[in-house]
Amino acid sequence: MSASHSGDLTMAVAGRCPVACDLELVATRPPELWSDMLGVERFKLAKLISQETQESFDATATRVWTVVECLKKAGAGMSAPLVFVSAASDRWVLLASGALKIASCVVTRNGQQEDLAIALLTGGEDARV
Repeated sequence: MSASHSGDLTMAVAGRCPVACDLELVATRPPELWSDMLGVERFKLAKLISQETQESFDATATRVWTVVECLKKAGAGMSAPLVFVSAASDRWVLLASGALKIASCVVTRNGQQEDLAIALLTGGEDARV
């Protein structure tokens, strides 16, 4: 089981295989700060996702941040390999770290002028995203 909070929102997920979730408000930060926060490889990954999705770099960097938080919650840690798998036209992106799969989306909160990055992780042979 995993839960995440952002302001007045709570997201939770439970499953029989490893699961984790995270949500964060999309934050505008200088590229240098994102690089410090994400590290070199994850910063490059955020750039790749930005190119693939045509989203702002802040949106994709926040996505990657939520994915990293999911990996930490699942016990994979900061150094776990992370690769881009695919992007769908409905704003969902799929990433992988070994057998762990992480689905990520940036959504606009109804009635708000703010975007949220959300990530859901699942793993194991029987897991499906």
